[in-house]
Amino acid sequence: MLKSCCSDVEIPEVPIHQMIFDSIKASSDKVAWVDGDTEKEYTFSYMYDAIRRVASGLKRNGLQPRDIVAIISPNCVEYIIIFYATLACGAAVTTINPVYTTYCIALSDLMNDNGSLYPENTVTDVREHIATIPYSSGTTGLPKGVLLTHYNLVALFAMLRHPDIAKTAGMARDIGQIVRLSFVPFYHIYGLVALMIGGFLSGAKQIIMSRFVTSVPLVPPVIVLLVKSPLVKKYDLSSLEQVICGAAPLSEDVSARFLSLLKISHLIQAYGMTETAAVCAIQHGNRPVRLGSCGMLVPNMVMQVAPAELEALILNHPEVDDVAVIGIPDENVGELPKAFIVRKPDHVSPFKYLRGGVEFLNAIPKSQAGKILHQQLRQRMAQSKI
Repeated sequence: MLKSCCSDVEIPEVPIHQMIFDSIKASSDKVAWVDGDTEKEYTFSYMYDAIRRVASGLKRNGLQPRDIVAIISPNCVEYIIIFYATLACGAAVTTINPVYTTYCIALSDLMNDNGSLYPENTVTDVREHIATIPYSSGTTGLPKGVLLTHYNLVALFAMLRHPDIAKTAGMARDIGQIVRLSFVPFYHIYGLVALMIGGFLSGAKQIIMSRFVTSVPLVPPVIVLLVKSPLVKKYDLSSLEQVICGAAPLSEDVSARFLSLLKISHLIQAYGMTETAAVCAIQHGNRPVRLGSCGMLVPNMVMQVAPAELEALILNHPEVDDVAVIGIPDENVGELPKAFIVRKPDHVSPFKYLRGGVEFLNAIPKSQAGKILHQQLRQRMAQSKI
């Protein structure tokens, strides 16, 4: 069992949209989102007001707590508004890949609501009230809907605000307003958490597919594409200061080439799952960054190493007859796995042991008929002793 090296944090018992609204007050007049196509800007205060009006409109149209609303849309400002308005009504949002459909949803009627029916106190138990149902990537089979509560999401960002990792996680407010490209789709847990929630809580200015940004969340296939593309050198990417990478492993070699190509100082890797509300490990700001590593566990996080998994792996070794794995105390990470192994009995007599040693070759010398040329091996040994 591995435990985060960071100190534990207190997790507020509030709905995620309330955590967002409390954060908006600190950045009310700043620009929160920019439509990259129209260049229209939306402030935090505008988003707050729009969310309340749409929530009122949804309630006026019959949306009830614990209902489920499916959002089928590409990244846009309206997506964010309807997402939080739904949560404010006590309903849950399930996010769907927009390529699955050919129609879009109009919000004009809801946006024109006067806000008088904005629902209050719709979430009474944050630990069991479902906020969103994103879908896993389907690594082990079909994609699965994951039930994330308000407490799951609030806990994640309480951990990411820890002073040891707030800067690398993009949650620090003392470094000026980050300008971030909203590149990752909102329907994916990465975009939902890093952009729609994390952006609000960090006070970032987020641009939906525009040009001049200082931070951008990417996935490994995009980074590999950039490393290999000759087009990168034809554009001015000097405004980019930080890249956050997740969703799949990124090798040390590709990481180094990417940093050299774009001349950026921060490539932050993180690891998580839809089931953990995205992030459970990230590089720590106060520790050396090792390329190719996703860092260390976030605060309050414990990772269980299943003994049966290691036991099954070790049993594959031809010289192992039986094995048992337990956890032993460790002051740095809590526990480390230790194996107790029973070797298989020897199958040869003692006088047949390879006491002369073992040498590894690229190929065994053989005749055209496939017969081993032992004499050549003896000559090799003789020459090595000269």
